[in-house]
Amino acid sequence: MSSSWVGASHTVEHRVIKADLVTSLFPGVVVFEAKPPVMATGLLGALCEWPAMEAIRARIGADEDSLGTGYTIDHLRAVQLHTLLRVTATCVEHTGRASVWSVHVTDGLRTIATARAAFVVVDIGRFTAKHLSFAVPHP
Repeated sequence: MSSSWVGASHTVEHRVIKADLVTSLFPGVVVFEAKPPVMATGLLGALCEWPAMEAIRARIGADEDSLGTGYTIDHLRAVQLHTLLRVTATCVEHTGRASVWSVHVTDGLRTIATARAAFVVVDIGRFTAKHLSFAVPHP
């Protein structure tokens, strides 16, 4: 991976669907179902990771993948069902296998959110063998 990552940018668009709303997060959990029907901040955070993951994918090998290591988000405006969001991630830091991306989300008129998302690139085979090879107990 080269330092040419810094300044790299990628944009995606997403139209908000019912599953993105806070009222749909946990069916049957009243505290969520009683909220106004606006986009859930947690899902907005995942949306902020998407363009960065695509930009990283274009820069790594087929045997590698990116895993999020953290993000911060400022959710500035409520987002309604069917709103078209434009999400742009720009790499602001890159060292070795780690990168940090600045993210800007707009509805075409207003800034909806800003975020920073951090990732590390892993070798899929080694990661799976080390972290996912144990048996998970079932309740």
